[in-house]
Amino acid sequence: MDLIMMTRELTWLECHALARVFLQREKGFAILKDDFSRGLDSIDFIALDDTQTVIVFVEMRLRHENSYIDKNPRSDFDKRRFEHLALAFLSKYPCLFNLEIRADQLNLSPTGDEKLTINYYSNIASISFE
Repeated sequence: MDLIMMTRELTWLECHALARVFLQREKGFAILKDDFSRGLDSIDFIALDDTQTVIVFVEMRLRHENSYIDKNPRSDFDKRRFEHLALAFLSKYPCLFNLEIRADQLNLSPTGDEKLTINYYSNIASISFE
């Protein structure tokens, strides 16, 4: 996505709101749940994709100027956590079990010139409960 102008460092809540708008406007997602958690596991967004055939679990990562986000989002992805959250969510909504399920990652990072870059990684993992 194009860069977003910043005048200061954004809070986590502001970044979460920007990510939500990005998912809805740029990706065409319908947000089903914000900040879903079970036990110690959590995910930032659960959404239906623009085709309404895929449930997408989106993890948001915020990079601060001195922190590092791996360019390969699969390198530290916890598939067991993803499966645990997916099963917990779908157990509340059994009518959604027939849809595809995938995990995406959205990285927000400041560029140093008062701008914010959004990098979106689609389908870093998928699961099936068949």
